[in-house]
Amino acid sequence: MSTNNIPKVLFTDGEGPLIFKDLARDVSARFNEGQFLFDTISLYNAFLAESRGPNQHGDTLALLVLHLLAHGISDEDLRDEARSTILATGVQSYLRLLRENDWQIRVFSTAYRHTWEVSGPILGINLDHIAASDVSLEGLKSKFWGAMFQEAIFCAEETILLRKAEILAAQKAFRDGASIEDLFCELEAMRQVCATLDHLYLKTLPDLGFEPLNDVPVMNGARKVESAITFCRQMGVEPHSLVYVGDSITDDRINVFIRDLGGLPIAVNSDHYGLRNAVVAVATEDMSALVPILETWTEGGLRGVRAFIESGHSHSVGKERMSSLEQEVPTRYDFVALASEQEILRIAQVHKETRSRIRRTPPPIL
Repeated sequence: MSTNNIPKVLFTDGEGPLIFKDLARDVSARFNEGQFLFDTISLYNAFLAESRGPNQHGDTLALLVLHLLAHGISDEDLRDEARSTILATGVQSYLRLLRENDWQIRVFSTAYRHTWEVSGPILGINLDHIAASDVSLEGLKSKFWGAMFQEAIFCAEETILLRKAEILAAQKAFRDGASIEDLFCELEAMRQVCATLDHLYLKTLPDLGFEPLNDVPVMNGARKVESAITFCRQMGVEPHSLVYVGDSITDDRINVFIRDLGGLPIAVNSDHYGLRNAVVAVATEDMSALVPILETWTEGGLRGVRAFIESGHSHSVGKERMSSLEQEVPTRYDFVALASEQEILRIAQVHKETRSRIRRTPPPIL
């Protein structure tokens, strides 16, 4: 793309690049077996998103809401849990440097909006500049709740808990690199999970008047793209000029959207799913290490970014590129647009190790 007049506009995921908090998973720990159930629903949703649909990555948060209500979780519980959010390492310096250099920032977050009611003001980001999952548990409770809903939720959960040991083994296998399709197709316990949750979400709850994917506006892959287009119109910029920073499976669709238009999707401390359609990957313990890449993008476009990664701004260690920035643990930059699947898996392992060092709690399953 032309490098003339590339605007200083950063679109970024929230959880991971800016804050460390999985609000939905963490609040699920407030009821018995909550995090296990969350991880199971998350794996089920990812299987649907990667195979038959109609679910998209991120829709776990739509499936979860009635489980939260069944166990007495409220909006105030979500706000209370959000207060334990941790800022990503180096993020305050990162945002300060961007603002000093006239960058405009917009945030796209699958997380429930309660997260950003707390974190947005701390980071100095206007809530109007954050596209998040606008969910009200109280509103859903007033519209979709009663004994029949609770009975349906508890029945499905009890069925899943009967196979807990086998499901935990499958979750570990997935974390260790097993194919999600193989797990659900080959393991009886996971086939039962799929059948149980299919019946709950596609039959029982719709018969009671609740359709999770329609009634809960989660900021999933498609909505991130829609919100990006809306912000572009409001700001008077073209999507092909954008940078997007993400780190996970919920960023995959917007990565594809921006990459295919000639923009710059960056995966930072990412999982394999966040890397597979990125152009640049950055493994770092200090988010301010992204600033040179962003400034290079506005000055030299994609060609300049690639030259930055491969030039004297970094030094080679074998096939790896390590930055010469003065940090306790060097930042690693990779140009992954042309990387093979094997190379992406190798880079993903480096990102996983970086992620585990900087996060203070175990990462979610996805």
